[in-house]
Amino acid sequence: MKSKKNKKKVINKITIVIFSYNMHDSLKKKILLYENKYKLIILDRTDKSLADFCKINLDKKSLYFHHPGKSYIERFFLLKFLLKTQYVMVQTDDDYFFEDNIAKSIVFLEKNKSYSCVAGRAYKFSTIRNNIYLKNIFKNIFTVSDDNNVLRVESIFEGNFWNTRYGVIRNSCLLKYTEILKKNYKIYKNEMYKFMDVQFFLVVASLGKIKILNKIFYLRYFRNLRRNWPNTSTYMAIDMYEKFTKGNYNRFLKTVLSSLNLNQHKNQNIFNEIMKKYLFNYSSRKRKELLIKENSSFLLLKRLVPSVLKNFLKFKLGLYGEVFSKSWLSKSGMKYNKRNMPK
Repeated sequence: MKSKKNKKKVINKITIVIFSYNMHDSLKKKILLYENKYKLIILDRTDKSLADFCKINLDKKSLYFHHPGKSYIERFFLLKFLLKTQYVMVQTDDDYFFEDNIAKSIVFLEKNKSYSCVAGRAYKFSTIRNNIYLKNIFKNIFTVSDDNNVLRVESIFEGNFWNTRYGVIRNSCLLKYTEILKKNYKIYKNEMYKFMDVQFFLVVASLGKIKILNKIFYLRYFRNLRRNWPNTSTYMAIDMYEKFTKGNYNRFLKTVLSSLNLNQHKNQNIFNEIMKKYLFNYSSRKRKELLIKENSSFLLLKRLVPSVLKNFLKFKLGLYGEVFSKSWLSKSGMKYNKRNMPK
């Protein structure tokens, strides 16, 4: 950004939506960190309201909603009536996003109308003995620039694009996603939790190209595990693949394709095969993880080894990533900049 005035003009074009649940300490930090620079829409499911804190610290252009009785998906439906800016970004309450990259993403989308989304690289971070360790969460992610929307969908399902959910996207793209989600939710209810990401990939890749910046887009503390959806077999990856092959989710795919005007018979077959392949690979990976976790030797070792020793061994084995430094940036193909350096 050439000036603070230009940067403000750019960031006025985006709304940041923050979904929060039982993480008020992190949410407060995020609100104070953004210092009223962005229009925020906070959708909070926590039993206790944060309204008093938001009344003092949240800018007038931002909104706080307390909905302890509404699920993640049900809160998503509210966005239809709340989003007014050209661009939108969905964030968690406990991940740290680099603000310069938010502005750069908006500028890119302004200049490149054929793109629907800009995202970047996500890392888990941890500290030990005054060193910062970074581990790439989603390695197989790349810019998808095919003009053909079917080829774009094939590409995004072959990679690991989970963090595009937290990218900067066009308002029209997210509203279309929300519209389709509502239709499928009426049919499948809570089974849609595992298909939210699948649907996002289908929508965002169908509506435009995807730019992946070679920058640290956001950081996640290694102890902050993602919350599991309701714990029944319906939401397991293994179950998803088996049900899909039996035709249980035919209406899901038809709804998506029909809403995107891609419901020709040829497309139905192509998209069906793309999803089947993706769910098979996802299911196989989860089966392997499940076998390891249920292995008696693994469980015994997990119980007997002290947590301090376990953490030390994980660092030594590189399970928490590499030590962050200037050389780490150059090795990763990123330019050194003080703003890239975690504080």
